[in-house]
Amino acid sequence: MEAPLRPENESLRLKALQGYQVLDTAAEQNSDDIVALASAICGTPIALISLVDENRQWFKSRIGLSATETPRDISFCGHAINQTAVFEIPDASQDSRFADNPLVTEGPRIRFYAGAPLKTLDGFNIGTLCVIDHEPRVLTPQQKRGLEALARQVIANFERQRLAAVLQTREKFMARIMGALPDLISYVDTDFRYLYANPTYTNWLERENQEIIGKMVVDVIGEAAFAIVKPYFDKAMSGESQQFFAKLPYRVNSGTLTRSVHVQYIPDKDENNKVLGVNVVVQDLTAIRKAELEARTTEGYFRAIFENSPQGIIQLNSRFHFIAANNSYLNMLGYTWDELKSRSMIDLTHPADRGLSQTAAQSAGESMRPVKQMAKRYLRKDGQTVWAKVSSRPVRLSESDEVIYVSVIEDITEEKAREVELETARASMVNSSRMAELGEMASGVAHEINNPLAVIQGKLFLINKWLEQGTVAPDKLKSELDTIHKTSDRIAKIIKGLRFFSRESGDDPLVPTTLTSIVEETMTLCQEKMRLNSVEVRITVPEELVVDCRSAQIGQVLLNLLHNSLDAIVNQPQKWIDIRGSRKDQHIELRVTDSGLGIPTSVQTKMMQPFFTTKEVGKGTGLGLSISKGIVEAHGGEFYYDALSKNTCFVISMPASAAKAKAGDRASCQ
Repeated sequence: MEAPLRPENESLRLKALQGYQVLDTAAEQNSDDIVALASAICGTPIALISLVDENRQWFKSRIGLSATETPRDISFCGHAINQTAVFEIPDASQDSRFADNPLVTEGPRIRFYAGAPLKTLDGFNIGTLCVIDHEPRVLTPQQKRGLEALARQVIANFERQRLAAVLQTREKFMARIMGALPDLISYVDTDFRYLYANPTYTNWLERENQEIIGKMVVDVIGEAAFAIVKPYFDKAMSGESQQFFAKLPYRVNSGTLTRSVHVQYIPDKDENNKVLGVNVVVQDLTAIRKAELEARTTEGYFRAIFENSPQGIIQLNSRFHFIAANNSYLNMLGYTWDELKSRSMIDLTHPADRGLSQTAAQSAGESMRPVKQMAKRYLRKDGQTVWAKVSSRPVRLSESDEVIYVSVIEDITEEKAREVELETARASMVNSSRMAELGEMASGVAHEINNPLAVIQGKLFLINKWLEQGTVAPDKLKSELDTIHKTSDRIAKIIKGLRFFSRESGDDPLVPTTLTSIVEETMTLCQEKMRLNSVEVRITVPEELVVDCRSAQIGQVLLNLLHNSLDAIVNQPQKWIDIRGSRKDQHIELRVTDSGLGIPTSVQTKMMQPFFTTKEVGKGTGLGLSISKGIVEAHGGEFYYDALSKNTCFVISMPASAAKAKAGDRASCQ
């Protein structure tokens, strides 16, 4: 038996595995669904998501096997993580590396094994998605592609779970920051009842939370204080923001306490500009002055938060120059405080975001409203770009007009990079699906090219014979050359269609394109296969129907629908497909109907989900309809199954183009 070698990057690989925090976690539906699908696609009784730890392989999900882990030194997956593609063992009993392995001679008695590496976005193989059989066998190329696609989905699920955990940690941190703010923050509905009050507010009034939430404002703060604030409340309830200074005699548990305050009432409105309630922010000026005079220990508490926070925290004056910046912020951008104190926040902002950043800060200063959380780019001292999520609020220090800005900045550069990588992986899956659909039609395309090639060869032989015999008639020669010319054009059109569908089009602009051009380009790839299977294709698409689209992507959707229809009706007595275009108000519809008698309701509810398929193993990945739906929706359109149609019918609906395509326009293959 040959024990698996350890990868050269083993320590980094283990760190990447541990970073997902998935080892020894409970079973999850999405992982169980993937192993079930892998088993179905490959036709094997056993399928596993195997994570290769330091001394073991642990199974996140499994089907057909009771064990939850096995030693690494006898594992097949330990060998597979050293590969870049599917690692396949057709018959382990005949392979010198595994013939005497206990997993072969005992236990599950493995004969066939195939494992697709689980490759992280950083390039580390942390395990495999593997399939196992008790009989020797070999996977088809399509089954291998399906196994690799599912392995990428496992990593995508792990990445989403990691990002969700990061977001949850961030939300908890922000909640602690808001809870530690010295301002009194509450929310009052249109009936003047409290719906929220932060801890500072409840402590200030010497009340428990339940003594405030759901109570009327007048009952909480007292009639004397309510009489002073009621006129401002009324204006805020009508939609007008209010801010004012006052001395208010608040009712507290120990009696009445008069305090100097600065109050802001900010209306909360819905999308129709209707006031739903009022956000209340109260600054206790008496407490601020007392804190300034007595240097209370609270200042040290907030200083500790400021200095030790993992997020950057800064204070800016009204001209956006730095008053203070903590170490996290300085380290994030690579500056010292001496270098930073002479600069403004605008200087450190990426040029592309300076206008937006300055406008948002100025607007907040004028309205005294917090700046909504925004993503922006900074420039490090070394010139590198840093993506950050910024939460800011203006603070009025006294009854003067002096305003400072307090901001919390979180470095999200790594998250942005992962978003790009996940989008790249998604695009790869779309491209793989397109190539799979193209491959399904490959036999028809080969036929379509071979037939005209035979015609050309025959005509050339005839012309050559005439030349040898010296009996060339000009009119016959011209007729035969015309036939060769037309046949060559036919082949060129087919090649153009292949280039059209095989190129990557994700970055193409949306351009006005006729539906007829998309249908014609698509039909060049499948009309011969339709003919060979005796399928009648009816096309009714007016020339004037124009949409703004990436024609290669809409062609991919149409090709998928035609392929699905052919599979569904190939064994039916009546075999026809109807492609019909029409205009419905401001939208263009392309309806693809076939002679099938519809789709069961139980399937309709699932068929748009990724990896769902009713086809037999090896006949499809289950990605076509979900990807088609995503493509059409990315064009601002709608992709749906028409359940009211007598026959099976799918509809592509997209906004009609404001422009008119030029006469003779065709989908671009360049």
